[in-house]
Amino acid sequence: MNRIFRVLWNAATGTFVVTSETAKSRGKKSGRRKLAVSALISLSSIMVSADALANAGNDTGKGIGTENGWIAIGEGAEADSTITTKEKVAEDPSKGYVAGAGIAIGYYSKASGASSTALGGYSLAESIGSVALGQVHIPLLRLNTLWQ
Repeated sequence: MNRIFRVLWNAATGTFVVTSETAKSRGKKSGRRKLAVSALISLSSIMVSADALANAGNDTGKGIGTENGWIAIGEGAEADSTITTKEKVAEDPSKGYVAGAGIAIGYYSKASGASSTALGGYSLAESIGSVALGQVHIPLLRLNTLWQ
């Protein structure tokens, strides 16, 4: 005896349904939508990366100092810490004391205090150990006046 029925899953009702053997199930959905979405994401990530690579050659920052530890990234960025002390001025008035370690990252950012950090366009960290974050940020506390 032949079977003339099929049991199919009905996703709308969440039950198994008995149907004719000639009935067709929904089958697998097309993978075109997934392919289109993945292609769109891939292309957009490549476009963002291309912009970053195009600007990688525009670094004109400079690290100034006699010791290691100076980092300057960005057009016109400077990491420099020249602090004039009374003892150094007495030895040679044309030279100041150069302290170590400063980081300046951003367009025309400047870290001129010892162990200072300036992040963001036009940010200025002049005090010893000062941190300037954001665009056009100038810390109010100026500890480097204690050393002069």
